[in-house]
Amino acid sequence: MRELYVRGYVEVKQIGLTIRGRARILSAMPRQKKKNAAAVALGRKGARKGGLARAASMTAKERSESARQAVVARWKRYREKMAGKN
Repeated sequence: MRELYVRGYVEVKQIGLTIRGRARILSAMPRQKKKNAAAVALGRKGARKGGLARAASMTAKERSESARQAVVARWKRYREKMAGKN
């Protein structure tokens, strides 16, 4: 019997199992917990206010430096991602 490394529905479909075999594998996969929609909305609302309040309290120079750091962090993640593909 070959080993199966299942990460989601796509891999299960690609290995060509019967419906019963797929069901057995998918039932063994851990289920994701559903989030409380009210809590998610409340958190999003607070995050929106927090970002605006932070930006309002910063000087133009501080905002510029914060944006520059964000760009550097994004490019760093991109470069690491591309290095991993090679």
